[in-house]
Amino acid sequence: MDQEKEKKTAEFYERLKVEDAFDCMGAVIKTTKSKTGKFTSVSVDVQMKDAQEIIDKYIEVSVIEGIVSL
Repeated sequence: MDQEKEKKTAEFYERLKVEDAFDCMGAVIKTTKSKTGKFTSVSVDVQMKDAQEIIDKYIEVSVIEGIVSL
């Protein structure tokens, strides 16, 4: 398998990990690649009951390699 295909496969599975974290929550997830294709932005729009639930979700997804939360 060439490097580009391996990279795309790895990116797919990384995005899948993020999407799984919001499964069954009614989340709207939007992904956008950077102009260079090196990065993928993942925006999640979801209603949560309180600030602690948001903090818990940030902690849960922070273990995904390469993720930067803003």
